[in-house]
Amino acid sequence: MNKKKPALVIFAYNRPSHLKRVLIAIENHKIDNDIYLIIDGPKNKIDVINQKDISLSVKTRFKKNYYKVIKRKKNVGLSKSIVDGLNYVTKKYESVIVLEDDIIPYKNFFDFTFKALKKFKNNKNIS
Repeated sequence: MNKKKPALVIFAYNRPSHLKRVLIAIENHKIDNDIYLIIDGPKNKIDVINQKDISLSVKTRFKKNYYKVIKRKKNVGLSKSIVDGLNYVTKKYESVIVLEDDIIPYKNFFDFTFKALKKFKNNKNIS
């Protein structure tokens, strides 16, 4: 069953301060779409510490049930993380909006994107 409302998919790794700014922007825009936070597994001890900071931030600062967190135990690399994450989410939703942990959506981004998704929904040349 595909949901009609686009899901937001955010790919993160080891930059908690970057991700916090992205999540604050989403919160400020009052987006009520489902949000998937996909975190690739750590490569080293510093990554483990940064990912704990990310997890703590999502659990405490942001609404825990608002985000669906998918965290890998092992690092699979950016490409595989993105492909696997999008394959998982697109099975549930007709459309998705993809952000990375360093892409801060500005004021009109979501309005523009939602309108574009609706306008080009049936255009097979655009994906």
